[in-house]
Amino acid sequence: MNQKEIIRKKYLFYRKHFYKSKILFNSYKIFMQLKQLIIWNHTYYHIYLPIKKQNELDTFIIINFLLKKKKL
Repeated sequence: MNQKEIIRKKYLFYRKHFYKSKILFNSYKIFMQLKQLIIWNHTYYHIYLPIKKQNELDTFIIINFLLKKKKL
């Protein structure tokens, strides 16, 4: 097994053991940090959609923010 596979397995294990509330809390914390960046005047953004069954962070918070910003 190479280093990349080891790291993937390690963090997949961690994600599987997160509570939903912890995932949402961390997603929101990341979003609040992202809001401080000066990147929000662009037209296009690349955002990964979360895979719920893998307990990935919720990126829909960012997507909703961008959609609201576009309507303004």
